[in-house]
Amino acid sequence: MSFHTLLRVWEVREVSDAPPGLTFTPKILAGFASRFLPEDRQCIFLAACLDLVEAMKAILEDDTDDLCNTGRELDLKGIPESDAIIVREPRNMTPLWVAACYNSRAVAELLLDCGAYPIDQTFIYLTPLSAAIYGGNSETAQLLIRSGADINRGMYDAEQQKDKENPTPLCLAVESKNEILVRCLVERGVITRPGGPIQEDPLGMAALHEQDAIFDLLFDVSDNYDESYYCSLFCCAAQGGSEHIITRLFERDGITAKWKISCAENALHVLLSFDPERNTRNGDDAALKILLELKGVDVNFQRDGKGLLHKCISEHTTMRCGIETARLLSQHGVDQNIKNKDGQSCLVQTVANDLDYRYESRLEIAKVLLDTNGPQADLESQDHNDRTALHHAVMSMLRPGEYENIVQLLLESGANPNSRDVVNRTPLSYAAELSHLVLIQLLLARDASLDDKDSVGRTPLSYAVGYNPQKLWGHHDEYMKEFADKWPPKGLGEAVEILLSKGADPNSRDQDGMTPLLRAEKSLPEDHDVVKLLRGSVRS
Repeated sequence: MSFHTLLRVWEVREVSDAPPGLTFTPKILAGFASRFLPEDRQCIFLAACLDLVEAMKAILEDDTDDLCNTGRELDLKGIPESDAIIVREPRNMTPLWVAACYNSRAVAELLLDCGAYPIDQTFIYLTPLSAAIYGGNSETAQLLIRSGADINRGMYDAEQQKDKENPTPLCLAVESKNEILVRCLVERGVITRPGGPIQEDPLGMAALHEQDAIFDLLFDVSDNYDESYYCSLFCCAAQGGSEHIITRLFERDGITAKWKISCAENALHVLLSFDPERNTRNGDDAALKILLELKGVDVNFQRDGKGLLHKCISEHTTMRCGIETARLLSQHGVDQNIKNKDGQSCLVQTVANDLDYRYESRLEIAKVLLDTNGPQADLESQDHNDRTALHHAVMSMLRPGEYENIVQLLLESGANPNSRDVVNRTPLSYAAELSHLVLIQLLLARDASLDDKDSVGRTPLSYAVGYNPQKLWGHHDEYMKEFADKWPPKGLGEAVEILLSKGADPNSRDQDGMTPLLRAEKSLPEDHDVVKLLRGSVRS
């Protein structure tokens, strides 16, 4: 039987796939062997690939058999130096490594009995043990472990590793969710913390992927839990979402209660963070609920100037999946009136015009915060500029979108239409400045004051006719050019007419002695309808 006869065996078996994670198929291996290997070595690799025990025995036991035809003596006792055992082709593969890759257990056992090295690394830096685990070949892997394979050896040594990942056999077993191999490695005394980032740590991977049984195996034999590692592990468990793993970590002996609570609170913020690479949150609401209900966790703690609801809103989770998350947080007692570092309550932050997500999300989140079945938001909560949510909802008309529904919701919920900001301006003065007819009518229907003056003595009517975007709205420069170019805005005449019809004083003077008419004459053409309207109103 020749090399070509072995090839026909391969063809009959229809073995066509490469081992998991590898690129070469048996056909590629056979072609490589026939092209680059000496004739006396070609059969070795194909026999290892196809688990042809009798063929391998013949190769190892009889150098005159035409199956091998090596023409030289081979040690029948199989000492490690035997060419047939430790032979490596130009890219540094061994027959044992090939047998491990293709789950050729019987051939692997034969090679090991003859003295093959179970710890050799190959051209892709996988030992036979790692190759067997990587390919999901549990029986072959267990054989190699019993034969003395190095169970803690990674893919690279310290000099080679640098910034590369360096998974150990245990890491590969956890990654492949192979509980049998993990147990086997643990029983052999494997190092459970080989080092590296938490995402490559065996316990971290088990926690992140909800592998409860594997986590328990490793958790029960691990005792090196410094505070930093424990906190990272807790975050992995939270992202994985396994209640069992989270509970076991929280009940871990040797960690102070204060630190456990701190780690749980940190994990809450991690869960609410947005991952741009995956275009989703770092965790789900089920895990969030578990953490919120852990004994001693303060649901109202802040980190980086944000509470949990602030985090939910600022990470734009409301745009994707955060409506129910906000509801869950509210139902678990999160105080939505706690202010962030900008002095904004959750409601103010929700409608503030410095956020980019679509207005429908703002509206839905506002409904959750104002839900009468749960703790209600303080409608009169003010930020550092003394602006309420109603101020921000009106001012958000500077951006594209329709915010009338949010303004209406706030007013129907009891928002004060006459609240004043740091410069004594009311929501109506901003609506008038924008000539937004719907908002003006909504505010007037709720008894918004027509003649309240701000810190420079100007009324809503004054702002309606004396628009100065660069002076009054300079903090929105990127949006102001569009509005300035469109002055006077559409609806200006109707806005002034509505204000006058409701009793706005056209003769009111500001600190500069300017009346609405004087401001209109200064900023509008003399024959403009608004100028004519104000002149007629003054005469009457």
